[in-house]
Amino acid sequence: MRAAEEKLRLMQQKEEMMTMALEKARLKKEREDAWEARKKEKEDRERKREELKRLLEEEKQKRREEKERMKVEKEKEREKLREEKKKYAERLKLWSKPREDMECEDLKELPAALPVKTRLPPELFGDALMVLEFLQAFGELFDLKDEFPEGITLEVLEEALVGSDPEGPLCELLFFFLSAIFQALAEEEEEVARDQVAEADTKDLSEALDEDADPTQSAISAVASLAAAWPQLYQGCSLKQLDLDSCTLSEILRLHILSSGADCSSANAKFRYQKQGGFGATDDACVELRLSSPGLLKRLSCTAVYDLLPGEKLKILHALCGKLLTLVSTRDFIEDCADEQRQAKQELRELKAEQHRREREEAANRIRKRKEEKLKELELKLKERHEKLKEEEDRNGSQEAREAPEEMDTSTESQEGQTENHKKGEQTPQNKAKKTVKGSSEKEKPAEAREPVSSEEQQQRERELQERIQRAAACTYILPLGRDRLYRRYWLFGSAPGLFVEEDFSGLTEDMLLPRPKSESEPEPEAPPAPESPPGQDGSDPDSAPAVQSSAPPVNRPNLWAFYRSPREVEQLIEALNPRGHRESSLKEALLQEKERISQLLGCCPAHRFHHPDKPESETKAAQGKQRSVPVSAERNMENRLRDLLLDIEDRIYQGTLGSVKVTERNAWRAALENSHYELLGPDVKENGVVKGENGEEVAMEIEYSHIKAGVKDRLQELKSETLSAASTSSSTPQPVNNSVHYLALALAQIEQGIERKFLKAPLGR
Repeated sequence: MRAAEEKLRLMQQKEEMMTMALEKARLKKEREDAWEARKKEKEDRERKREELKRLLEEEKQKRREEKERMKVEKEKEREKLREEKKKYAERLKLWSKPREDMECEDLKELPAALPVKTRLPPELFGDALMVLEFLQAFGELFDLKDEFPEGITLEVLEEALVGSDPEGPLCELLFFFLSAIFQALAEEEEEVARDQVAEADTKDLSEALDEDADPTQSAISAVASLAAAWPQLYQGCSLKQLDLDSCTLSEILRLHILSSGADCSSANAKFRYQKQGGFGATDDACVELRLSSPGLLKRLSCTAVYDLLPGEKLKILHALCGKLLTLVSTRDFIEDCADEQRQAKQELRELKAEQHRREREEAANRIRKRKEEKLKELELKLKERHEKLKEEEDRNGSQEAREAPEEMDTSTESQEGQTENHKKGEQTPQNKAKKTVKGSSEKEKPAEAREPVSSEEQQQRERELQERIQRAAACTYILPLGRDRLYRRYWLFGSAPGLFVEEDFSGLTEDMLLPRPKSESEPEPEAPPAPESPPGQDGSDPDSAPAVQSSAPPVNRPNLWAFYRSPREVEQLIEALNPRGHRESSLKEALLQEKERISQLLGCCPAHRFHHPDKPESETKAAQGKQRSVPVSAERNMENRLRDLLLDIEDRIYQGTLGSVKVTERNAWRAALENSHYELLGPDVKENGVVKGENGEEVAMEIEYSHIKAGVKDRLQELKSETLSAASTSSSTPQPVNNSVHYLALALAQIEQGIERKFLKAPLGR
């Protein structure tokens, strides 16, 4: 039994061992299968990886090739774009090249200016502006306020040129000119008398200057000397000492023009050479007027200056302006103004340079402040980082102290070394920041020491300097702002507010005012996309185009003026000007510089001042009928004035009991004179009713009117015989053409004969 159990137990053990062997074999096989599977899987993964790597390499190669291809294409595109830009720049440069204005194809239509329409003819408006500018520039030098306390305007000058009132503004204007000329000539004569050198030296200088070599100049001086001697011979005083009034003004003016050039003698040759730049008789504006317009002086000999045409009056005013400009005082004043202009321009340049320097300093200060702020931010960041590192090192140090006390010294030393390095690294930017702040503060000290100037003060200072330059330029020279495509000049005047356009076609031909056609021989460049390039440009000098000789007829048009009345029109003008044209580009630049001044002038310039509206036909006919009914002759006005003066002086003599007119009825005599019934004045003229005879007895004396009339005729014949010629160069008093003057002279003789002799001084009285 026991053996069977042992056998059974052995069999069970054997079975268990076989089972375990089978299990081990199975596990071994499973492990081998798993290893094989893993190996196979690994091989598959390797194969897939290699495949993927190969695919990636191929993809990379494709991408690399595509990138290279794209790079080459982009380079080609860039090169192509670069070439296009270069060509466009060349075309744009050719397009933007300045050229003749009429050759530009992108010309815009200029805004139409309002024509100047005043009481003066349009062609005389520019000459009137010249007189206004002269009076504004030199009026203070010659005391214009004495004659025109409120100043002279265009309306006053129009009345002087168009009107014929002997007491009007023309009389005052001529008073001003003649008084200023006579006073300045008297001062120059005194200076010549003080500085006159020896006679021999003067002759030598005269010979050196060859003043008498020109026969024309000698003839001019001879005629002027005769005219200058006329007042001294027949009025007993020089021309400058004659009384100026509305009645004598015309003759004194005529004699002054005739006598101009008489003061150019060898005695004052040195003075004229040193002070007047070698001034001679032919340089005198009045002499030029006498030679160029002899008919004007011939007409002035028998017509009052008030009855002359506006153009003739302007010629006389221009001659008087030119006469004043030749004076020594005027030349000195012009030189002072030129110096003032140079000084003001220098101050303006310095002011702008100071402004630019201040702007650069402010920009540098702003950059410096930004750098300082960045350095401060960097310093704060470094401090924060240093604090964080210190906290981390402190935490790490405490943990290491608990874990490894023996390693504490080494770690502490390394931390201290790192801390010192951090401190050194932090110290450098801090020191740099401190040094930068210190340097900036040192640089800011001189800037703070200078007094700051606000932008308003800067602009005010610039405006003051610009005004100084403009005032000085008005006394030296006035230039137009520029010309447009039609050669019209644009002006700014101080005496007439507004932007004026002058159409002066002198020296122009009709083809110069038309757009120029393209020449067939000139290559046509390809137009750029924007702006379009004009054809007909071959790079030649545009200045040579106007120099081409043309057989076209000259422009025969009157000199006309127009003006722009609002800033909006000026803006449109600036936009319409072509910046590629020679003339319009400079004009546009000048208008932009003077834009503020133009706006100020146009703000105080009413349009009706330079453009009188057309009156209705009914008003025009009524005004014409009124003008026909009312006489406006200056001779008639002067006759009335002389008659009033005679009546006034007769009344004062009578009221002062100095005598009375020896006529039958005084009131009838005054009524006849007042009503122009000169034939009723009476032919008898008595000297106080009696005259002393040869034996000492007082004999009644009667002066027959026929004797007086014969004496007047003899005197007139004598004056007529002394006339050198019938031209305007005559220095003698012309024959009167108005018979009323004879009767008024008779009335004056009657008044004089009525004065008691005892009230008169010798040789007129006892």
